[in-house]
Amino acid sequence: MTKTLLISVWFATNIFLQCYSLGFDRMRMVGQHHIDENASEANIQPYFNAAFVKYETSPTVTEMAVEQSVKYIGLWDTTAPGNQRQNWSEKKANVNHMIQRGPHARQTVTTEIPTPQEWIDSESVNNLVKDIARTNITKKAQAWAERIMNENLASEAQWVIDNFPMGTIVAIEYYHPKFNQEANDVTDEWNINLSYEWLKVYVRNTRTRHPDGFFGNLQGTSYGNGRITIAKVTNPPNGEIDDLLTRKNIVHEVVHSTKDLFKRAEFGLGDHSTEPGLMDPQGTQHQFNTKEIKILRGMQQ
Repeated sequence: MTKTLLISVWFATNIFLQCYSLGFDRMRMVGQHHIDENASEANIQPYFNAAFVKYETSPTVTEMAVEQSVKYIGLWDTTAPGNQRQNWSEKKANVNHMIQRGPHARQTVTTEIPTPQEWIDSESVNNLVKDIARTNITKKAQAWAERIMNENLASEAQWVIDNFPMGTIVAIEYYHPKFNQEANDVTDEWNINLSYEWLKVYVRNTRTRHPDGFFGNLQGTSYGNGRITIAKVTNPPNGEIDDLLTRKNIVHEVVHSTKDLFKRAEFGLGDHSTEPGLMDPQGTQHQFNTKEIKILRGMQQ
């Protein structure tokens, strides 16, 4: 529905404020009801009152078709969407890949599969032999991790384009086995079954992770033009939906989407606040800080 209405107000104090009305449709995958109430006007509008932003949603939630309701949108098969799930074991192979992150960036590896001898040498008492083997294994693991991330981003973006229009908030289940810590059914195809503590890969920016571990915990994403996905977030141990966190994730992503809906300053690097607030990278606060409110009001450019 993507409705953006600008109301400009000029006060006697010579302060110019921008008041916006934002409108979104709501959709959900089959069985995913976590935005039904959490994305409602009653639950989201209070976050925006201080920023003079009016939030509106469609009166009903549209349910997607079964074939659209995949477990991981980051595994959407871009070559055969009906397949729904890629199998990484079929993709892990001898490939030329130029490393993009970390100390080995711009180096090319021809395979992601370490040799038996490299594993032996990685525990050698000869430090030179050990260092060479560990470097070679690390480069292969880095290539493996980067191809997972690249495939994830491409598949996720294609799922968004294929399945829902602009100006819509969509309830999904998960993004990807490596990016959702609540996806408890991670299969061996997403691991290389390594227990070596020295082996780390760089994922998204400068974070390092073990290649068999999770790369992050994605809960919401804004894709531009008012397209937003919100993943299921539950409270252990009962597995019930975490309503408060879900609402905060919705507000966080709605605010990111406003970059395409009206002119405003960025909150900081990556459109995230540097100080604790609802718009810091982790969304640590449950309300906007003073600077965030000023940006949304149009008082800071």
